[in-house]
Amino acid sequence: MVNGLIARAGHKSADSLRKIFFVCIGLSFVTGCSTLSEEECLVADWQLIGREDGVNGRDASYIGNHRKACAEYGVVPDLQEYERGYGDGLVIFCTEQNGFLQGQKGIEYNSACPAYLEQDFLAGYRAGHEIYLLRSKISRAYSSINKDKEEMTELGEEITALEKQLISDQTSAGQRMLLLQDLKVKQKEHSALESEIRNLEIEAANLEGVLTGMGY
Repeated sequence: MVNGLIARAGHKSADSLRKIFFVCIGLSFVTGCSTLSEEECLVADWQLIGREDGVNGRDASYIGNHRKACAEYGVVPDLQEYERGYGDGLVIFCTEQNGFLQGQKGIEYNSACPAYLEQDFLAGYRAGHEIYLLRSKISRAYSSINKDKEEMTELGEEITALEKQLISDQTSAGQRMLLLQDLKVKQKEHSALESEIRNLEIEAANLEGVLTGMGY
């Protein structure tokens, strides 16, 4: 199912993606980030603002942010116009292809899609989110590998220093016993890190194999 979804996503029209992109970018200049300025409230096109919120998959209650922002300037949002635009925006947002893109980016879905659109959106979202989770696991594996390698380097330097002290003529027999105990502990820790790195490398390779098999 995942492979089929990805294949279908790859054959979707590029024009649709460009449309979504330019709608989002163009409308962002009208509405700003999360609130509206005085000028934006006074000249607000509530259908356009609702459409932007829908295109961005915002929850229907997001209009409350606009209502709060504009109340200071005595402006009340036109709910009917906002909802008309919001519904149009959701039609653009709540597609299987966009669900796949949202899931792949790890963006949390807030159940904004109406029931008649949600099934297709979620099919894409779940497939995309599976890829996101795989990539996240691979990233964490390599992060752990790098951390372990740094610790191994530090331990290697400490082991070398201990070995030099052990063979030094200035080290007493009592000191050698303590140094030898410390050396064994650090060598054991070093071996444990080597083993952990090997396991992490195998895990990362297996996960990358799964991604490759999915076409990524």
